[in-house]
Amino acid sequence: MTILNSIFSFLSHGKLADYDFTGLEKVWIVIKIYVVLIIFSVLFEFAITSLFDSYLTRATTNEDRMPFQGPDFYVSAFALLMVPVHEELTFRFFLSRFDLQRIAVSCSLLVGYFLFWLVYESLTFPVVMDRKVTTYLYLFAIGLIVYPVAYLGFNSLARKNLAKWWDTNLLIVVYGVSVIFSLVHFDTSYLSSLAGALIGIVLLVPTFLFALVASFIRLSVGFKYAVLFHLLFNLPEFLIVSLL
Repeated sequence: MTILNSIFSFLSHGKLADYDFTGLEKVWIVIKIYVVLIIFSVLFEFAITSLFDSYLTRATTNEDRMPFQGPDFYVSAFALLMVPVHEELTFRFFLSRFDLQRIAVSCSLLVGYFLFWLVYESLTFPVVMDRKVTTYLYLFAIGLIVYPVAYLGFNSLARKNLAKWWDTNLLIVVYGVSVIFSLVHFDTSYLSSLAGALIGIVLLVPTFLFALVASFIRLSVGFKYAVLFHLLFNLPEFLIVSLL
């Protein structure tokens, strides 16, 4: 069975093949999936934006009119490494057979993510530290505070057959968390018009597919390979920001 067939089998029936690959073979699998997905994503976004360019009436701010100034190289490198780790821990670390600690970790970081944006305006960002770096320190700190509550809560639910439901409906969890992952990556600049908002949603298709494929990699190959896949997917943006 080819890798693509394995992905389709997983996404349609929740079936995972019993792989026994070496570490190098797993890396090669990740690279092959990455190449296919990145080509599709580029072509898809180009096609949509070309077809519906006249409908994209995104609001222009003074910041939009300023010359582009990319972040410091080291900050970009930090984001390239930290974003995949944080997002994979948040959205896919708990994708396995029921594991109380993994579920508590992922849910704590997910709740922490939304709490961060709720209190964002009231937070202090030290001048001596880049805002992006501070953001991830806050995200992990809030997640750490939420963790005991999440652990105790799921420990209580686990006694009420959550474990049985989780293992039986893991594919539902995969699709659900992939939808959430896509929505938190929605570009709010498309909200300036109804047509723009709809196009913005359509442009989330590659992100949604990425989330599903990353879930497959996490479950069939391993968590660290899902992080590697995520890093590779973000690499083109890092290179563009760093080299331009």
